[in-house]
Amino acid sequence: IFFRLFCFGWTMAWREKLRNLDGCQTLNLSDNKIGDEGCRYLCEGLKTNNTITALNVARNNIGVEGCRYLCEILKTNNTITTLYVDGNKIGVEGCRY
Repeated sequence: IFFRLFCFGWTMAWREKLRNLDGCQTLNLSDNKIGDEGCRYLCEGLKTNNTITALNVARNNIGVEGCRYLCEILKTNNTITTLYVDGNKIGVEGCRY
């Protein structure tokens, strides 16, 4: 599933939608400019999702804080096996997580 979310913004409603994407294995959120705050909502929504195996958050203005959220979700969500983060602002510090 490919979402173009930049016109709606990241809200708690999106977090709820992500929890209920039954049967969705690939989620492409690239080029949405979600930033660190959007990444936090995304990761909260993925805490209980057990169907998504590939997540693409490339080119979303995600920084060190967003990277921390992604790393935390990977510690608890065993189904995500592929993560695309290219084109973000993670840097060396974000890679330490």
